[in-house]
Amino acid sequence: MSALSILRTWGHTVHEQLLPDLHGHQAKALADLSFGLARAQHCHSGRVASEVPGEADPARVRRRWERTLAIRGDFNSASHWAMRRSCSAILANKIRMTA
Repeated sequence: MSALSILRTWGHTVHEQLLPDLHGHQAKALADLSFGLARAQHCHSGRVASEVPGEADPARVRRRWERTLAIRGDFNSASHWAMRRSCSAILANKIRMTA
């Protein structure tokens, strides 16, 4: 399975299961960000952006994240905590399944 197909699957999961109330472009940006963070194993936006597969150059990917994270409102409050709870639950379940 290619990195791009994994990212698409993850993007659908973020938008449909983790944060269904978030606008589509915001969910895609968050999926790209989290995928890049995992692949880069780093938090510097330049390194993370270069790990996101696709046609967009890293600078463009980075700017999209900056716009998404700068938006005030739902994401910076309720959606942020919903994403953390959902990701924590998924990780806890995966850890239980492998133990």
